[in-house]
Parts: sequence; structure tokens; C-alpha cells
Amino acid sequence: MSNAYQNAIGLVVVGFLPYIVNFLVLPLYSQYLTPEDFGIIGIAMACMMIASTWSHLQLPSALSRLYFDYKDLEQNEYLASVINGSFLTSFLFCLLYYFFKDDIANLAFSRDGYSDVIAVSIFILLFNSLNLTLERVLINQQDGGKILARSVLCQFASVVSGVYFITVCEYGVIGFLYSQVIYYFTMSIVSFYFIRDKYKFVLKCDLLIESLKYSVPLIAHALGGVVFMYAGTFFIEKYLSLSLLGVFFIAEKFSQVIKSLVNSINNVIMPYYNKLSVNNQNNGKAFLEKLIPFWLSLYVPLVLLYVFAAELFVNDYIEGEYKGLFELLIILCFSYIFRGLYCFSSAPLFFGKKTKVIPKITIVTGLFSLAFNYFLIKAYALSGAGLAVLLSFFISFSLAHYFAKEVYRIKIRLNFAWLFVVSSVFAVVNFIVGSDTFLSFAFVNFLVVALFFVLVFFNFLKLKDKLISTWSRYGK
Repeated sequence: MSNAYQNAIGLVVVGFLPYIVNFLVLPLYSQYLTPEDFGIIGIAMACMMIASTWSHLQLPSALSRLYFDYKDLEQNEYLASVINGSFLTSFLFCLLYYFFKDDIANLAFSRDGYSDVIAVSIFILLFNSLNLTLERVLINQQDGGKILARSVLCQFASVVSGVYFITVCEYGVIGFLYSQVIYYFTMSIVSFYFIRDKYKFVLKCDLLIESLKYSVPLIAHALGGVVFMYAGTFFIEKYLSLSLLGVFFIAEKFSQVIKSLVNSINNVIMPYYNKLSVNNQNNGKAFLEKLIPFWLSLYVPLVLLYVFAAELFVNDYIEGEYKGLFELLIILCFSYIFRGLYCFSSAPLFFGKKTKVIPKITIVTGLFSLAFNYFLIKAYALSGAGLAVLLSFFISFSLAHYFAKEVYRIKIRLNFAWLFVVSSVFAVVNFIVGSDTFLSFAFVNFLVVALFFVLVFFNFLKLKDKLISTWSRYGK
């Protein structure tokens, strides 16, 4: 198997692994954590994600783009400068957050007594920031095997620690957060072990400044993205309740499987796109335009099958009251269609180093998101929160497609419409007339999906030739 295929498989599996683990541990955790507990965890993680947008000055994003601009020794010095600079800034910010943890807790929660939650979340932030930087190195090196091995090992550490802290020690919310600290800490340690040969204890200001010129404008971009993903968390806590926020947290956890699918495919594709575009930007453009139709045609039926399976799984295995989860889950999962289209449409802007345009997109989207969340949550409760996310992603995609004219626009076509229609109809009919338990539904659809891949493999659907020709041409 070629390195390209190994890398692709490794990155996709890594993207799914944390959420497969969620399927396994959530039924157990739900016996010890209430919907209100999940709501508290949701706020803590939202605070962490918001702070992460500026704490590392977006240097991991610069690493993704500028990595291929350097060679040999200079490349190693560049990697070390970005890693060291990112960790140093994150550490200083986390010290500041810890000093003001009481004020942050009062700002995030409408009730007192959550300073310890914020304190533990700060440690999650520190190790998550370091892990992001190190992970970008592995992704750029296109070493999916190492990323997969790292993820398996660290997920095991997370599950063992989570089960211990939550079920044995009965630490509740804090126990869950402890497990996340251990997860990101081990991820950082293992990632560093894999890249240790390229690491040097140096910090070259000229290389770091070059990265900051690219990354700092992306802070507003990242903040806008986080706002339209997590603004609903604080509006739900304010206008509804922590228990309903717990329902939103569970729905968001399940929807992140689809988010992971989108992000994993993006992580596989973008290094090839950037490499091709360095030599000839028309090759990069053609590469994306050939892959997008197939991606679109399979995405919708896959989302439908997944949402139906998740609904049955929650009914069968998750303890607690989670009414309204199905409607919210289907809205959140379909919103990632526009997330994926945004990734494709904005790729030329990132490659063209038009990072001053990107913040315009996310700031405008963030402002719309705040308005959507405020009005839709008050009007439609949890469904409104889901609609706010969907509309926000649609706006970000539309703006990215519009501004991409500064470099070039990626044409989006639906060349496999027949596959889209047939598979979507099957998914809906299968749920309506199919089994009413998760295991039987999952078994039947596993067989169907396996049959589809067999048909593709033997080229009955005439898809294999197109996929192989596209990947063989560009994915070397």
C-alpha cells in the first residue's frame, strides 16, 4: 500500500476514533453524570475552545501552510521555532487565566462555585495547544500511521483515567476534566516522541516573525469560527437551563463524528493540494474539483444513516432525559455540509496567503451567529441553537466562495446525483421500516455499506476508475 493511501486511512481513522470511544463510554458515564453535569462540562470546554483561538497565536495554522516553504536544516529550525514559540505564548496566557480563574468562572456561569472547573480547563488548554502544534508536524509529514498509533494509545489512557475518576472516585464533572488533561498531555508527549529527531531547542526570531505575519490575522478568523460553534452554549445556559445544555452537549458530541469526517478528509486533502499548488496552482484546483462531487454525493446519505443510528443508540443505552435530541442532531450533522464546502472554497485563500481576507469572513459570520443564537434559541429552544449553527456555516461558505475570486474559485458540481438520490432514499426508508433497536439497525447497514464498497471495488458503479485516476494523478 502506498504512503498516500496509508496516510489517508490513518488520518480518517484517527478522526473517527475519539467519537467511537464516545459511543462506548457515554452509556457508562451517563449513569454517574446528569444532563446538568454534561451542561457544566459543555461550558468548560467552550471556554477552553474560545481561549485556544488566541493563546497560541494561531501558530499551528502557519505551520500547516509555511512548512513546505523550507527545506532540510532550515525546515527543522523553522519547526522548532514555531513549536517553542507556540508553547511559550500558550504557557504565559494560561498563567494569566489561572490568576483570573474566579473572574472567568463568574463570567462563564450564572452561578458561583465553578472556579475549580475553570482551573482544570486551563490545564486542558495548555496541553491541547501544544498537541495542536505537534500534530501539524505529523500531518505535514503525511505520516498517518504514527498519528493513528498515537491516537489509539492516548484514547486508551483517556478512557482508563475517565472510568477511574468518574466511576471509582466519583469525582463527577472534575473527574471527566481530569481525564481530558491526561488525554491531551499524553497526546503531546507521544507526538513529541515521534518528531524528536527534527526538534531543536532554538527560537529564531526571523522565522517566528514570518509565521506570525501569517498566523496573527487568523486569530480573528479562529475566534469567529469558535463563536458560531459555541455561542449557543452560553445562550442556552442563560435562557434555558443547564439540563438542556447537557442535551445540546450530548447532541454536539454525536454530531462531532460527522465533523470529524469532514476535518479528517480536509487533513488528508489539503497537504496534497498545497504541494500540487506550489508547483502549479491549476493542478491543485483540478484536484479539488474532481473530488468534491464524490464527497457531496456520499455525505448526505451517510449523515442520514448516522443520525438514525445515533437516535436509536441514545434511546437504548444513554440514561437520563434527552428529549429533542433527534431534531437537534440532524440539524447539527447537516450543518457540516457547509463546513466541508467552506474548507474547499477557502483553500485558495489560505494557499494564496490571503489571511487578511479570512478574518472578514469569520467576523461577519460570528456576528450573524450571535444574532441567530439570540433570536432562534429564544424562539425555538434547542432546535433554534441547531439552526443557528447551520445558518452560520452556510454564511461562512457563501462568503468564502465569494472572496475566493481574489485567487480563484473552486467550482462545485454534483456529478453523481443518481448516487445521492438513491442512497438518501434508501437511508430514509431503511429507518422508517427497519429495526427499532440500535444493534440490528447497525448490523443491517454495516452489510449495506460493505456491499457498496464491494461494488465500488469491482467497479460495478464505475466509480473506482474515476477515484483511482484522480488519486493516482495527484495523490503521489
